[in-house]
Amino acid sequence: GNTWTQTTNAAATGTKSVYINNWNGNFGTDVFVTPSYSFSSVSSVAMTFKVAFARRSANSDDKLQVYGSTNCGQTWVQRYVKQGAALATTTTINNFSAYIPTAAQWRTESVTIGSYANQPNVRFKFVYTYSTNGNYGNNIYVDDINFTGTVGIDENFANQIGLSVFPNPSQGN
Repeated sequence: GNTWTQTTNAAATGTKSVYINNWNGNFGTDVFVTPSYSFSSVSSVAMTFKVAFARRSANSDDKLQVYGSTNCGQTWVQRYVKQGAALATTTTINNFSAYIPTAAQWRTESVTIGSYANQPNVRFKFVYTYSTNGNYGNNIYVDDINFTGTVGIDENFANQIGLSVFPNPSQGN
């Protein structure tokens, strides 16, 4: 069946995103897993991504979940879930055409991942589950997966290598 694929027909930023061609009616679950990220020098970390999704009917209950793992995917902890109307970023599209989002139909989502601060090996898994009630949705798109955080350098280490940062603290570049 169809699964997560890179596309050039819609993007929140740039020219590409990942999407599932759900217009053709898939069933079950599709997953994509990110590369491993090191947050070992990050004292606080946050994740955002952009999503665009349209339901095909008012009864569609398609679901998107994001999980995190610190042990190479042996175990996963759910960090985000939205389903049905809460997942939709636009009105229901039931006019027998595949959904391609406009610029205004992308929504930024925040994922709570603060517990991964100072962790050296973190992966994320995006899981899309098709509607279980036979009222499946339309295409779903994900773009702009970003991480922000506070990076710190041990002061003793900085002195050993002759590193000075001014002004300290700084709110700029």
